[in-house]
Amino acid sequence: MATAADELALRRLDDATRDARRLQLETLREILAENAGAACLRRYIPSDDGGHHLLLSTDLAAAADEFRRLVPVTSYDDYYESIRRVADGDAAPDVLSPRPLLCFFLSSGTSSLRPKLIPYLDSPGARAASAAVMQANSALVRRLFPPRPAVSKALWFLYAGEVRKTKGGYEAMAATAWGIRGASPVISACVSPAEVILGADHHQQMYCHLLCGLRRWDAVDCIRAPYAAALARALRLLQSKWRLLCDDLESGTVSADIVTDAAMRRAVQDDVLAGPCPELADRVRRICERDDWRGVVRHLWPEARYISCVTTGTMAQYFPAIKHFAGEALPVLGTDYLASECAIGINLERTSPPEETTYVLLPTAAYFEFIPSDMDAAGRRGAAAEPVDIAGVEAGKTYEVVATTFRGLYRYRLGDVVKVAGFHNSSPRLQFVTRAPPPPQEHGEVLTERDVMAAMDTFQLMLKDGVEESLPAGGGEVVEFAAFIIDGDGGGRRRRATIAVEVSKGSRLLDHESSGDDSVAFLRRCITPLEGCLGGAYRLSRATGDVAPLEVAVVRPGTFDRLTEAAIRGGAPANQYKPPKIVRHRQLVHVLQSSVVCSCSSPAAPAHGARSEGEILWLKEMGDESSSGALPLPLPLPLLVHDLGTRSDDSQTQFSICNQALSSDLNLPTAKHDFLLSGNPISSSSDCAVLVLDLDNPEMQVCKIGGSEWDSFRYELSMLGKNNKTLEVRMAKLRASLLLPASGCKVDEIGDRVFLLGGDFIGASNFGASCSASDHGLSGNCIYFVNNIAAEENFLNVIDLEKGTECSGLSDTAAATTLLAINHP
Repeated sequence: MATAADELALRRLDDATRDARRLQLETLREILAENAGAACLRRYIPSDDGGHHLLLSTDLAAAADEFRRLVPVTSYDDYYESIRRVADGDAAPDVLSPRPLLCFFLSSGTSSLRPKLIPYLDSPGARAASAAVMQANSALVRRLFPPRPAVSKALWFLYAGEVRKTKGGYEAMAATAWGIRGASPVISACVSPAEVILGADHHQQMYCHLLCGLRRWDAVDCIRAPYAAALARALRLLQSKWRLLCDDLESGTVSADIVTDAAMRRAVQDDVLAGPCPELADRVRRICERDDWRGVVRHLWPEARYISCVTTGTMAQYFPAIKHFAGEALPVLGTDYLASECAIGINLERTSPPEETTYVLLPTAAYFEFIPSDMDAAGRRGAAAEPVDIAGVEAGKTYEVVATTFRGLYRYRLGDVVKVAGFHNSSPRLQFVTRAPPPPQEHGEVLTERDVMAAMDTFQLMLKDGVEESLPAGGGEVVEFAAFIIDGDGGGRRRRATIAVEVSKGSRLLDHESSGDDSVAFLRRCITPLEGCLGGAYRLSRATGDVAPLEVAVVRPGTFDRLTEAAIRGGAPANQYKPPKIVRHRQLVHVLQSSVVCSCSSPAAPAHGARSEGEILWLKEMGDESSSGALPLPLPLPLLVHDLGTRSDDSQTQFSICNQALSSDLNLPTAKHDFLLSGNPISSSSDCAVLVLDLDNPEMQVCKIGGSEWDSFRYELSMLGKNNKTLEVRMAKLRASLLLPASGCKVDEIGDRVFLLGGDFIGASNFGASCSASDHGLSGNCIYFVNNIAAEENFLNVIDLEKGTECSGLSDTAAATTLLAINHP
């Protein structure tokens, strides 16, 4: 049950979102008042008053417009030299702000090997915003899980890391470390002693956190980590070291081979283990000895009520693994949207899965602006657009976030791209999309984080589903991955994109001596679907020949741990480190290249050629930034002919895949199910393939004409009308077969073709077909759907793709006549 203080904190938060525009203008005035006289501001705002003329204006909106007119949009590079001089003691801190400089926060170090230094100023406004976030966070969690005095500890994977000193004598640390120094209530809430949390070696700390959690298993109320990546690493360490952990529990000592830090080992040994625990060691062994680790967290810590960590953005990759270890009964709560520079948003719906998580912008945290960030079909950004303030954002649009903070950063690009999912009162609800690409170079970026993550989702499916006979039950799991680009030499060698993948131990992809040819064959089979996941920028570069064929490389186990170690040695804080999905630093690229076990490149021909006139498609745009989870099937083109008739002599079922009665020229293997086609294929070329969809189970079977086997893929069905508007899909059970184009992609029209879909309300017969519209007197470029699924809605729906409209109301007789017309030319 939330306390009165909790309810007050949430009420204040709700009040702040009701007049977000006004609070944003007041926040900007407060920031300028705190930082008046800063050299960074005097550089842009004329006069000697440090911007006081903006403060004196009674028209806050006009003052904000003037501020935006005078001060340009900035990035870290614009502050680097000033920050370096302050950190080195060569300049006074008032170059950034007249407020006292307390320390520097270290950025995560994800985008570069060396983290950025973010000034942390003694700012009343910043303190108030941070307090509001923490109070709201605690209130929301306590509302879901009221405190239990008897079980109140957290197994919290915290790593304060080393507090460094700059040349000028300022401390530099992770932002999360600031709140856990000294006698912090955070430390007292953990099962681990302060010596573990404040240690300097994150691998030793991680082991000790696990050991303390296992020893105090009955006091653990929750399991927490700043980011999902850190929690996933800890669970993998548990999986690999549980025997050694049991030995330590049994003996009452801490392994000196793992933990060499004497203070850390002594604190755990004396204050936590406090002697041998053989019965507890046996309990942990019984739980961990089983082959299936699904739900193991709930068995080890039965009193735990939730897991909490950041799971959005690139962290969504780790969510399935965490849920696997946690089990369905243990919820994974999302956290808030925070950056080293400032707080951004509050997650009001903690139990939402990553893909549904949104953050309500906190109007008092900073002054926010938004640069429109939509791309065209080729993945190219439009002309540089002017930032808009909170009043100018639109639901459904994507933006790059710009912040003017209390800590000396003005109109600063945070580097995050978000989508406005809607509004909470008058404050935008932001959905994290991706990190913004770096500034354009001579060659623009051809990959995005979302491209790489979509490709690896498909790769994992291909491993798991065992689609390659040469790797039966031996594909394993994707542990980690990252892409990198190798520049060309200016001559004959082109740029090449490589995706490096680390798979779980035991995968046959790692056994190169006994399965080398099979591994390469499997990777070669994966290349085309993976390329289909990559966005418009990559497709355009491949089509023009600017980029060489994609390479997929399997690396040795532990390779990405080496990347993590290298980043932390370079200064990245262990508490905040997020593994990059696109590696740009040469040293890290070298680590990946030197660890390759096997690799394969795609065919030399461009992955996505131009479509010929009249090509059709289809369910969901391939590589569309807004279509997460779209399955790439880069197969050739178009034929939709199919009827799942219930009788073998049904007049609609003229051709059967199974009995090879399609055509003398159409060579296909025996299918798993008796799917029937209602028309001759318009092409028997080996460049085409037949796709069979089954909505009873969201799965599709695919085979190239002349192929020897059917491939199986999972899929998601959607329908897009004009202007990419999503149309309602009213099909319940549909089975259909198509021949698809080599570049699976969304099209806006299907020309003279029509799709006809339908079925009866008991699901005994479901129908899908395609035909020429002009040959049968029908309106072309339309999808006709006979809605016999609901008994009270028997009519024909017509979706006009050009107009993006839908009409209905034709009778059953008209629908039946149309069906007969198509199936009896």
